[in-house]
Parts: sequence; structure tokens; C-alpha cells
Amino acid sequence: MAELKPIIEQSMKQYAGAVLQSRALVDVRDGLKPSARQIFYSMLLHKLTSDKPYKKTANAVGMAMADFYIHGDSSCEGVIMRAGQPFAMRYPLIDVKGNAGTLIESGNWAAMRYTESRLSKLSDLLFDDIEKDTINEWRDSYDNTKQFPTVLPSKGFYNIVNGTQGIGIGMASSVPQYNLRELNNALIYLIDHPDCNFDDIYCAPDFATGAILYNENEVKESMKNGTGFACKLRSIVEFDAKERCFIVTEIPYGVYTNTICGQLEEIVNGENNPGIERFNDLTGATPLIKIYLTKKANPDKVLKFLYKETSLQSYFGINFTMLEHGRFPRVFTWKEMLQAHIDHEREVYRRGFEFDLKKIEDRIHIIDGLLICLARIEEVVQTIKTASTTAAASVALQSNFLLDGAQAKAVLDMKLSRLAHLEVQKLEKEKTDLQVEADRIHKILEDEELFKEQLKNGWREVAEKFGDARRTKIIHLMEGNDNEPIEEKQLVLSFTNKDTVYVSEASSLYTQKRNGVGAKFKLNKDKHPENIFCIYITEEVLKLFKFKDPKDKHPENI
Repeated sequence: MAELKPIIEQSMKQYAGAVLQSRALVDVRDGLKPSARQIFYSMLLHKLTSDKPYKKTANAVGMAMADFYIHGDSSCEGVIMRAGQPFAMRYPLIDVKGNAGTLIESGNWAAMRYTESRLSKLSDLLFDDIEKDTINEWRDSYDNTKQFPTVLPSKGFYNIVNGTQGIGIGMASSVPQYNLRELNNALIYLIDHPDCNFDDIYCAPDFATGAILYNENEVKESMKNGTGFACKLRSIVEFDAKERCFIVTEIPYGVYTNTICGQLEEIVNGENNPGIERFNDLTGATPLIKIYLTKKANPDKVLKFLYKETSLQSYFGINFTMLEHGRFPRVFTWKEMLQAHIDHEREVYRRGFEFDLKKIEDRIHIIDGLLICLARIEEVVQTIKTASTTAAASVALQSNFLLDGAQAKAVLDMKLSRLAHLEVQKLEKEKTDLQVEADRIHKILEDEELFKEQLKNGWREVAEKFGDARRTKIIHLMEGNDNEPIEEKQLVLSFTNKDTVYVSEASSLYTQKRNGVGAKFKLNKDKHPENIFCIYITEEVLKLFKFKDPKDKHPENI
């Protein structure tokens, strides 16, 4: 057994490392797992892109498995469908035509023969300039017939905005989702201020399903260190006093309404029912659950009970364990994550510019050879005519006109119809234009500020084109001795165009519907004609909101 122990340990380590590298963890540079990268690249190769017609998802699955993917057709379909779900991905990477699933339950999409899929417009950014040798490391497919990139260029777009979760052997990862506009602005700030503080580049998590994040200070600490407290998320709930029901319109990320409804069913039929009469799940494209209360139920107590006992309040862990250079798993801080992507984009831009520059210089070299031969066209024609073979003609051209092999080939490939004087002018203009572009690229590569501006322009353009408003709301709640959040209440004033002010109460538990509890009174324009929003709060309204001292709520301070 003593002899077997080191063998087993070594084998297990190799297996664990293979799982972490090839399945469980994303690469910090592009925020993608290997499986997704393989599937998306296969779709690119077979032109399942945003500018091409949709094709059956079965087509994409079959081609991905024939090219690179090794984990089976069901999991392949799952990756494609999930990448196209607007409630799973903050910014979907796949366009799906058909039923890609709903928030009712996990995996309830239609069979692959019924749906159609293609890469989204945002996914085009993942592959931008991949044909320019921007990626220098590729891996062989399982049958050694094709190769796929170990990382994608991801120009202007850091897929970490879509978050990730992964469980490997001995390690796990959990990265929240973020707002694209906010994250790209953070990248811009960081590249300009590499020594900045965490607060300067902090982006609050922003989940696809919205909801409320109420422990931002803890989340900040976790992001700063790369691990720690989880995101505490609450559903968005309204209370309709007329129907005496809670209306749930947003739920925590990763939670499905069937899970919540199953928990509600147990509460309704259990002995500790706090006052729930019935519920109804009306979820479609967005969540909608109605929870009806009994006449004597206290809404505050019921909802606090539901937050504690159901997934109306849930958690999303923070653990920035990712692969460095696609190989080495480690915990990154928030700043290190962003810097890793910036460094990656720097390399992609540099290699892309060098590729363009070489292509331009090669073309200018060919044009120089063509211009030499066009200036002595009679001698060139005579040299070619007297040569016994094409190879001999090439050697003669190189010897007589001081050309190299590439220039000689270009001359031999040139049609007789292009020997006119007009063609010379075109070539000279082309050379001038190419030289201007080459000079521009040289300046960018030699000037750090010009080079950084290229990256920043990319982030600005992507943010402008694909960015959107935040979905997850932020509130700050203190916790009491029992670790329960201390609820906060606010006075909400709604102004109408008929000089009426509607007063209602809002808490961090839920909001009142417009026809809920509140008060309504007229503005006194005679007392304050210069400012119609200056109002007097009556004793009746003060009692409604249980203010201890009317003097504490002086009307001019409202």
C-alpha cells in the first residue's frame, strides 16, 4: 500500500488539475469556461453568427460535438440555451428563436430540433480580430484534426459581466454579474490610474433578474479580497391593500418560481402559516407571483417570515477563483481581475496592429516590385517570353530587376490588361494610402497614450452600443442582535397634475401599490405661491405615519 499511495496522490492531483483547467473554472482574461469557448468557436467556424440566418440548435450541437465538444449533446444544448436566456445571462451571448426556457423551472427549454440558435451581436466582440493572429496559443481537438483558441480576443467586452459559477475538485468559483456600462467605465479608469484605490473602480453586482442587494458593504469587502461574504438578495415585492396580496415582480438571481411556490405550498399546508391564504404563479417572460393574505394577517410579519423561510430572499456567493493564463487557479481580487483583462486586451491590440502593419508592409513591398517592372515593361515582357518555364522566368526577373521571390510572383500573376499607365497611378495612390496607415499604426505602437486610447475607445463604443441601466437595486440595512435586517420606512409623496399630493408609506420590506394605504391632500398655493412643492403636513397625516413629534417634520424640510 505504501507504494500505491504516491501513485494515487499524483493521479488524483492530475485529475483535479485537469477538471479545474478544462471544465470548472473560467479564464480570468475572457471570463469563459473551455466548454463554452469551444461551442461558440465552432458556431463561428460554421457561420452561425448574428449576421447570418438562424439554424436549428441541433445543427449547432452536432457541429460542436464533431469539432471540439466532448461532454455529450444534452450538456452542449444546455450551454447554448443558457447562454441565450435573458434571465440567466446579464448580456446573452446566443440568440435563440423558440422556447429557450423560463424562470418557472430550470432546464425547461424546448428540444433542440424545435429551437434555432446563432451567436448574438455581442458575441461578435469575443472573436473580433481572431483572424489576425491575436491569439498565440491553440489546442488540438480530441481527434487532432482541428484547433481551438485557449482564450478569445474579447475586444471591448469582458464577459465577467455575465458572472460564473463552477465547482471543481478542491476548488470552486462564484462570480456575480455586473453592469456592462459600469464595468467598462471601471476599466477605463483603471488603465488611466493603475495605482487607484478599490473604491475608484468598484462596481456593485447587477443581476439579470434584478431584485435588491442589501448588504453592499459586505459585498465590497468580499470583492476587495476576492472572497468572503455572499450577496444577500431580496425579491421586489408590492403590497396591494385592496386585494390583500403581495405581488412579487423580481426574484433573486438563480432562483426559479417553482422553488418559491413549492416552499409556499409547504407553508400554506403547515402548522406555522403566518397568514397566507393562497398563492398564484403567473410567471411568463418575467416573474409574477401573487400571495394572498388572510384578513387578520399582518403584512410586515408575513413578509419577514417569507424572507426568512423561502427563496424570496437568497444568496449568491463571491469567490473570485479563476485561471491565470488559462492554467493556474488562484483567487483574484477585483482589481487584479480587471487588470488581467486589460493586460489581455493590450496583447490582443498589439498583435492585431502588428498583423495589420506586416500586411501593409508586405503589400507596399509588392507594389514597389510592380512599379519597378512597369517602368521597364518591355524588358520584363521580353524576359518572361524568353524563359522556358515559370520558375525560370521568376529567377530571371529576380536577377535582372533585383526583385525577391514574392515580388517576382506578383509580376508573373499580373494580367496584361493592367499594364496601362493608369494602373501605375492606381498603384502609386494605393502605396501612398498604405504608407499613411502604416505611419498611423507605428505612432500608436510607439506612443503609450495613443495605444491606451484605442482600448478606451473600444470600451466606450461597446458600452454605448450594448450598455443598459442597472437592474439590481441597492439598499443599506443594519442588522439587529438577531442578525435580522432592521427595516427602514420612508414617507413617499406623489404629485399629480391637479395640485394633489398622494402620501404613502414605503419600507425596505415592500412598496405600496398606488391605491394602497396613504393620504391625499391639496397643495396650499396661497401660503407658498412661489413653490407649489412646499406643503404643510397635517396632524392626520402625521398620525398615519406615527411621527413622534410634528416639529421634527417641519414642512419646509420635507
